[in-house]
Amino acid sequence: MHPTDTRTTALIDAHSVLALELLHAERQRQARRWRALKAAAPVPIPYKAWIELDGFLDVGLSADLYAPDAPETIVGQFTGSGGGTLVGEAQLWGSGWLYEALEEGTGNELSFAAHFMPGLLTIVWWDEKGPFATLVGNGPGEGGGLFGGTGKFTVKAQEQRRAA
Repeated sequence: MHPTDTRTTALIDAHSVLALELLHAERQRQARRWRALKAAAPVPIPYKAWIELDGFLDVGLSADLYAPDAPETIVGQFTGSGGGTLVGEAQLWGSGWLYEALEEGTGNELSFAAHFMPGLLTIVWWDEKGPFATLVGNGPGEGGGLFGGTGKFTVKAQEQRRAA
């Protein structure tokens, strides 16, 4: 666990279960429309993330993804923006799942949809093939709303990870 993640082990586990169920549900929902998703599903990969969001109808969302086996190592980052009914801000920890392994030096253009209320944030990210990742988390924040948008997910190279 990252030293600043104040969630209990039980809460971290609960967030992980909810995020995995959200990812599977989204994949099943999308599979009805896209035959490519009906192929053998990849094994989801767990991660932890530090999320910052803020907005007054225009929303900014950033996420640092941490390696499950090295909780102080940032392996990737998402930065995006969009809009919706969000009014507020939050900084929080979350647990999530990826459908694809992270590869050094790659970047993905992603869409996202999220729901935030004090004490709970859920996010689903999509790429051109369908659901890419999910997150469930909680932490300090104020306001709430539904929002979505686009952004870029980048994977840090090994030498950048050590410097972070």
